[in-house]
Amino acid sequence: MSIFESLAQKGISLVEGFGKGVQYIGTRAGIVPVQWPHEKRPGLVWRIPEPEGTPDRVTTASIFSHSQPVVVREYERAIVLENGRLYAELPAGVFDLTKVRVKGVLEIIWVTLNQSQHRWGVGDVMSVDGVTVGAFGKLFLQISDATKFVMQMVAGEQMYTDANIESWVSSLVTGIMRTELAARDIRSLMSERDAFVQACQAKLAELFGQWGFSFKHLEVMGFNVPPEYRTAVQNVTLAGFKQQSAIIEAQTRAQSLQIEAQAQSNARLMTGTADVQIMALMQQQGMDPVKIQMVKALMEYAQTPSEGGGGGLISGDLYKPQVFAMLTQLLVDPAVPNDVKQTLRQNFPQQSAMMPQPLAPPVIAAPAQPAPPPQQSAPAPESALTAEKIQETLDNLDMQLAEGKISEATYDRLREKWEAKLHKLSAG
Repeated sequence: MSIFESLAQKGISLVEGFGKGVQYIGTRAGIVPVQWPHEKRPGLVWRIPEPEGTPDRVTTASIFSHSQPVVVREYERAIVLENGRLYAELPAGVFDLTKVRVKGVLEIIWVTLNQSQHRWGVGDVMSVDGVTVGAFGKLFLQISDATKFVMQMVAGEQMYTDANIESWVSSLVTGIMRTELAARDIRSLMSERDAFVQACQAKLAELFGQWGFSFKHLEVMGFNVPPEYRTAVQNVTLAGFKQQSAIIEAQTRAQSLQIEAQAQSNARLMTGTADVQIMALMQQQGMDPVKIQMVKALMEYAQTPSEGGGGGLISGDLYKPQVFAMLTQLLVDPAVPNDVKQTLRQNFPQQSAMMPQPLAPPVIAAPAQPAPPPQQSAPAPESALTAEKIQETLDNLDMQLAEGKISEATYDRLREKWEAKLHKLSAG
């Protein structure tokens, strides 16, 4: 049985498909069909009968006093309630409800199926590596089950707007995001953003589906992380995350060897064709064992008769940029003796010529005084407020929450205040 046959059994007949247009139907029937006036009644739903005091109020009594077609557009669905109970869901088309045997109160609720976007922001979450992190972005929803949406969420609301959903979405997303952020370290968040988004989407899609929504997309616009992590990520883009990770692991292994057996590590540093006098000079001056390890590796590399040895690093050995990075680090390090630097330059003349000149020692500044707490600017006069200014204030609150500048309690209080002003301004 088709949906139109099912509706016909309930006394609801399809007059015409929506394709021929409302004007055509009105001319044929002699009566303009009732349809959702979006420009006058914005939002996600519109319900008739409308309450007392509504301009151009529409009541079921007035529209069903004679033959009256009801229009449902392609991007809409209409839910018919009889005495508060679901009677039928109307797809796109023009329908005649005048033959419905009304035994009580009849209501019609139009629902838009257009996609909507909503902001979210989370701050002050402790990651598994003990770093405070925040995140913010947008998500996109679409009502996929009009009946479930009306019965689960709209209930007795006369109008239901994006703002109503955004308030509900914010609390739902915050809970999921907090759990996922707390389960990861900063490095994985920055390098595996897609995996983080997919994990959040999987959980959110299931939750939104219970309320009649189709979860379309989650966008993470940014993470609020400490500056040192952000700098590290920017440096990684040159050589790739895997190469940077390999250098970090190699340095960690060298430090572990020094702690376990200092004498044995020094012996390994001085094997091969490295210059013994240079190694002794570095040890006498108390040079960091990890840096000694780097010098030893470069000296051995320069003496190796391979495709990438010595001066062939740039032209024939591009798959090992970490060697070039270690050379750069040593040549600009003021703690490395000049004799050692000179030896490295002799063994790597081409690469040394590309090195930046060493900078003057940094001036150690006095500890910065803690910044005073942000001062909340005085609200603008009511007459100067516009919807654009209020929306800008709401966007700024999202950013402050994500950056940890305000608490969630302050965020909720300020957001409620400005949304109330926006509602008042729109109603006026």
